[in-house]
Amino acid sequence: MEIKKHNLANSWILEAHSAYKVYSNEKSYIIVDEESDVVLGFTIDNTVLDVTRSSWNVCYKVRIDTRTITITTNPEEDEE
Repeated sequence: MEIKKHNLANSWILEAHSAYKVYSNEKSYIIVDEESDVVLGFTIDNTVLDVTRSSWNVCYKVRIDTRTITITTNPEEDEE
């Protein structure tokens, strides 16, 4: 699985499979899969990660100490 890192606002980092696309508007983000479905939507600031939308099958981890969001779902496995 090829992981790509994305620098986000307020020193946050997103780690996700390279097939996912990241779109942002200031401190709001959506993550889109290869079928143009939104798999995760969230906003961030210094102290809060607010998940506003997630698909039923997306798995992710949030590490507060490193300000890292990791999407652990592999979109290539979802195709099976």
